[in-house]
Amino acid sequence: MTNKRIHIVSFDVPFEPNYGGILDVYLRAKALKLAGFYIVMHCFDYGRGKLKLDPDIADEVFYYKRKTSIFSFIGTAPYIVRGRKNKQLLANLRKDNDPILLEGQHSTGFIDQLNRNNRIILIRKHNVEWQYYSELANRERSLMKLVFYRTESRRLRHQEARLYKFPLLCISQTDLNYYRSKGAKAYLATTPLFFEESQLENQTDNYALFHGNLSVAENIEAIEILVDNLLKSKTNLSIKVAGKNPSPELIELLKNTEIECVADPSMEEMKRLIQRAKVHLCLGFQQTGLKLKLLQSLETGKPCVVTKEMLFGTELERFCIVWNPEQKISGILSEIHINQEEIEQRRTELKKIFAPENYVKVIEKLY
Repeated sequence: MTNKRIHIVSFDVPFEPNYGGILDVYLRAKALKLAGFYIVMHCFDYGRGKLKLDPDIADEVFYYKRKTSIFSFIGTAPYIVRGRKNKQLLANLRKDNDPILLEGQHSTGFIDQLNRNNRIILIRKHNVEWQYYSELANRERSLMKLVFYRTESRRLRHQEARLYKFPLLCISQTDLNYYRSKGAKAYLATTPLFFEESQLENQTDNYALFHGNLSVAENIEAIEILVDNLLKSKTNLSIKVAGKNPSPELIELLKNTEIECVADPSMEEMKRLIQRAKVHLCLGFQQTGLKLKLLQSLETGKPCVVTKEMLFGTELERFCIVWNPEQKISGILSEIHINQEEIEQRRTELKKIFAPENYVKVIEKLY
């Protein structure tokens, strides 16, 4: 196949993919590009800037300003959808009749206007968005944010019903089952992983790593629980927490522990931290979506200690060590031993599950 043309509308700028949601966009665009697709990337800039086009994932790129003012919250449309209704985007997409892949419910504001002339429109569902916002509300301590999350969840649930007539590409079996129960045309489209060889892959340092966006309430809660657990017991591994935007409160919390906080690491530094970790701590308490940080950790083949919520709907239990926060995590960590043969076996199995061609086949079937 050569140069099948497709528009991808991304909710954020996918170049330099330094967080989970946008990494998913990047990896899937890369899989299509390698399969011979000509990719026209449309993306919303709201802080990352108009970065240089990455030829690994796109042939053309258009940037649009996302509206983030309070006015985008007025009305009945979800805030994350309304703020991305840019007239220039609609005009650019109407210049031809090539297939469109809309990244997330965020990008579906013009779905009705684009649905003409039997045009192929695919929607990537990163999770059940209204459930995700409901979970955020359940863990929010700020009254203002709680009201926002509850309102957004209600609006997203209402708007979601309009999407069921379009092919939905689901990230997990649980999401697939949910959307099919609603009568939607849903397909399982696993995130492709590339398992690129690196001279760092066989290097292991004596630390356990927790990584993620350190401003997200779920991650902060997980770290607080981890800190509390470690105060009751010691481990023979050092512990590192790495990610962007750690709150002042989190930094202060970690100051009084032996946990090292690596704030705002570069992509290369984060990659090195992930590859060299002896153990990965993939801790979270929301049963929504498939966590990209879990996939990044599993990709190394190293042992992954996870909470049961992180595995919800993934069928990846056999690759992980499940931790109940009521257990002393030091006991689990002390029993872990690195076995190179087991690492390679895990990587071999995961390569089959998350092979880029698996994702490409789904797109080609619907193209």
